[in-house]
Amino acid sequence: MKKLNLHIIVYIVLCACSPVEINKLERAYQSIIEIAPNQKILVSLEYIGKEPFKEKWNNTHDYIKEDTDYYNMTIKNLSDFDLRLLSCVYSLEKDSLSNKAYYNTDELQNIWKTRSIKPGATVIKYNSFTHSKKFNSNILYKKYTFEFRAEPNFITNSFTVPFIYKRDPK
Repeated sequence: MKKLNLHIIVYIVLCACSPVEINKLERAYQSIIEIAPNQKILVSLEYIGKEPFKEKWNNTHDYIKEDTDYYNMTIKNLSDFDLRLLSCVYSLEKDSLSNKAYYNTDELQNIWKTRSIKPGATVIKYNSFTHSKKFNSNILYKKYTFEFRAEPNFITNSFTVPFIYKRDPK
């Protein structure tokens, strides 16, 4: 009986959502990553839509001419360690990138506006975007490598975040 009630609740919630809200739910991403025993980070993506979050927009990408999907990415440090982002490598599910695919520590500091993510802290990268000239859909993968110091060693780890692109049907 409980299973049936859960299905009915899910059905009611989905029916109450507009197509835009369902699209946002389909593209949302959240992952809790264990970086060491009992030490975690929370990584999440919020799908914004086809236009950037205007209050935080300072890019030259022309989203009017080029169909684009925008996301806000959040990293919450649930661990007892300072985390330092070392690099980020971009790749695509289909085809290869035509622009920059690697970002180093200094570039990531510029992008995220911080050198380290302190224990309990949350950082947000507004207006990450993905698009495609060749495909109606694709996934941009961003693989972040980070380190933290667990005395006496530095430990390096990574996580990958999928940014889903779907061309707007016109």
